[in-house]
Amino acid sequence: TDNQVEIFLNLERLAVHPRCRSKSGERIKIAEHFPPNSDAYYEATPQGLLSQSRFIHPELNKLFIELFNADVFAHIRRAQGLVSACTKEINHAGHEVASERIAAAIATMRRYNRIRAPYFKDLLMQARKQSKNTQAERDIRA
Repeated sequence: TDNQVEIFLNLERLAVHPRCRSKSGERIKIAEHFPPNSDAYYEATPQGLLSQSRFIHPELNKLFIELFNADVFAHIRRAQGLVSACTKEINHAGHEVASERIAAAIATMRRYNRIRAPYFKDLLMQARKQSKNTQAERDIRA
């Protein structure tokens, strides 16, 4: 209906949720509809991601704080994807080089207001390719 969402299984109503009518895409969480371990997951995961981001890069930590202040549930998966991409980049290029690439990718995402894990991965890959091309040019000149 206009004011609620009803969920059925085999013609039996399982749940009734209020419908959010705002244009912002706000989420309505009803704790009773989540499995018992979900509270622990949603409480522990943001803290773990914030802790990881502090060790990866200050700009990543700042971004996570902003995302989680806006809506924790909406941004957990995004944050996990960003941490995964950063970890792969650090393992591939080393922390110093990766740190520069991570900062540049975050700045680009902010500039275009496009905070997405796939876009972040693409930006890191572009920086890696650009670095290889620059290195190849130096080798040719030498």
